[in-house]
Amino acid sequence: MALIFCDSFDHYTVGTQAQRKGWNDNVFGAVPGRNGTNGIAMNNDWTYVTLPAGDSFVMGCAVYFIGGGLGAPVFMFQDGNSAQCELKLDTSDKSLFVSRNGAEVGTSGPNAYQISGFQYIEWKVVIGNTGSTEVRVDGVVVLTLPNVDIQETGNAQATRAYLRGPGTTRFDDFYVATGGTYFGDVRVKAIFPDAAGNYSQFTPSAGSNYQCVDETPPNDDTDYVSSATAGHKDTYGFGAVGISGAVKGIQVLGLVRKDDAGSRTIRRIARIGGTDYNGSNIVVNDAYTYGIRDVLENNPATGLPWAVSEIDGAEFGIELVS
Repeated sequence: MALIFCDSFDHYTVGTQAQRKGWNDNVFGAVPGRNGTNGIAMNNDWTYVTLPAGDSFVMGCAVYFIGGGLGAPVFMFQDGNSAQCELKLDTSDKSLFVSRNGAEVGTSGPNAYQISGFQYIEWKVVIGNTGSTEVRVDGVVVLTLPNVDIQETGNAQATRAYLRGPGTTRFDDFYVATGGTYFGDVRVKAIFPDAAGNYSQFTPSAGSNYQCVDETPPNDDTDYVSSATAGHKDTYGFGAVGISGAVKGIQVLGLVRKDDAGSRTIRRIARIGGTDYNGSNIVVNDAYTYGIRDVLENNPATGLPWAVSEIDGAEFGIELVS
């Protein structure tokens, strides 16, 4: 099981900010989510994130159906621009069903979900002409389909994971992972820089380095840190996670752009116990994007799942490689 992507939606106020993270469109808006944080809402529209090609995925999200949307997809996997399979809802009897590019292949019993209130829905697929799929709502299996055809294209794979708001629908605490193990009803929490780290080699536009990168949502060129010197590093302490439980992984985000000609390359730093653990080199674009979007399932210092205290004690930041 490997975490590919997760989103708290806490750091958006408009959908255009989400496009910088990898969502393809800005069709949603920020609304109250779970646990006193932001969620997103869509009304008969959709958006997706790109996945590494594979045939086995689990997608999970807290979903709040407000009304409408008979027979509309809630989740969908696609191979490029072509639909493979969809998870849909029937508002007449509150059942959930799976289809292959619109052709129904199996359904749950009635009252599998409710109107009003968040529920955590997880959908597991193995895409193939002899594939399989399973759906859980709040940890309870409501639909199991072994040996089912959920491959529409000539490729037994998906490269996109979609969310769609049938009628009016809210979403929060989203994840996609490879493999066949559910994460369960998870909370995805955004934490932000709140202290100087070991390195402050980038130049702040004003004030302290960490104070130039602690806004939510980001304020782009209002304040920032910058460097043109290869090898310069900036790391930051972060606010406490503030919750307990098993950690499924962390996703380090860095909103970056270059403002001069030529190529620029950066990488993520995780500083743990006085040692730097570097991510892969990333080419920086001209426009602001979350160019750093690095998932660390395990603590690189130990190779084991993160403890909350280890995240609280770590620093994260950026190095200009070239």
